[in-house]
Amino acid sequence: MAFVIALILTCTSLLGLLIFIVFIIPHYLLLCQDLSTYFVTSFRIVPWHIYAFFLSIGICWFLARKLDNMHTINGSGTKLFGHTPSGTGYIATRWISMFFFPVLPLASYEVFHEQRDSREVGYSMNRLDKLAWLQIVQTAVKSIVILAIVIGLIVVLLNFNCFK
Repeated sequence: MAFVIALILTCTSLLGLLIFIVFIIPHYLLLCQDLSTYFVTSFRIVPWHIYAFFLSIGICWFLARKLDNMHTINGSGTKLFGHTPSGTGYIATRWISMFFFPVLPLASYEVFHEQRDSREVGYSMNRLDKLAWLQIVQTAVKSIVILAIVIGLIVVLLNFNCFK
């Protein structure tokens, strides 16, 4: 049952990413048109793809709270981000991720290294009672900066003929 929930979570996360790439980015980042009419027509009524994107994130959050394990396909699903050293290992936070970008934090864990043999390293984790907010803010800032650079490059590519 956990695998089915993880698969649905990952597919929903990939669907949210697809909605973001196919509908949201081209709709809001094409700058070649007359901006005065663009903003009036674009933001009067919220389009369906905005609702679908946030619905997919909500479904992902609901399903991810039901799972203890992590599972990703193409970087979408649940994954650990962050690395804050602690006395016995390090602290990391489990996030819902979309194409390797953290979207929503779920829980923080203390991860312990266990050396099993010379070629293989195993891990064990203890869930912390509270989220590690300093680490969450640091991870969010890093991902927002990287996402802004990526979206900036996409804007330049989508509007390249405007700059001629």
